[in-house]
Amino acid sequence: MPAPKRPPACLETLHELMDLAQAELAACNIEPARAGDLAARIVGRIAREFGGSLVYLPKGLELTRRARDRELVAAFDGTTQGPNGIAALSRRHGLSVQAVYRTLARHRAAKG
Repeated sequence: MPAPKRPPACLETLHELMDLAQAELAACNIEPARAGDLAARIVGRIAREFGGSLVYLPKGLELTRRARDRELVAAFDGTTQGPNGIAALSRRHGLSVQAVYRTLARHRAAKG
């Protein structure tokens, strides 16, 4: 009996994207059936918008850094040694103490 045919790589890519989208939606406590429907709509939209073209997807390091910085600023308790002080935030986020100070300074400067 011949081996079953694999779907074309393009369909595998769409299925992988749907699985990722569905997992993220489920992580946001969206009911599984609804998450599946939304994932299909999202991936369908992406396919219609970008289908047939080569698209470079950056790793999103800047978005990750911004989210980390927002979390760091929100958690900061104004101390150096407190549970959410400079030293604790440095350890928690894998940053140097100076990097935490720079992040907080950037936030203060942006607020004006």
